[in-house]
Amino acid sequence: MKGSSVNMFKSYVKGTYLFYIFLAFLISCSENQTSNEISWEGDSFYVNRENDEYKIDYSVTLDVTSMEIGARINIFSFPEGEIIDKFSVELIEKEVRVDGVKFCRIWGNSEMYVSMNYVVVNDCLY
Repeated sequence: MKGSSVNMFKSYVKGTYLFYIFLAFLISCSENQTSNEISWEGDSFYVNRENDEYKIDYSVTLDVTSMEIGARINIFSFPEGEIIDKFSVELIEKEVRVDGVKFCRIWGNSEMYVSMNYVVVNDCLY
């Protein structure tokens, strides 16, 4: 009888342990959120992939300050104002930098390059 109580206790501890691992997993997965709609107040930069090389343009402006999946976005060089790229938004990722600044990655298939590129906008409101 005593051995059966120990086995039940071990089973309970194991079940509780697995539950808390699962709960921690769910919480950690919710940190990297995706959403259909965002807006922002900060600056932005553009990352494109061309011939398996990534290029970053730290001086870009966008024609909007809010976005949703399916919308079109135009990316302009700053201060020249020339269109660098344009795409329809396919994915929006929400993140928080180490310094606490919220930012979003806006992904889409480039019309000017044959690749999936993204724009990072800082001070993202979500």
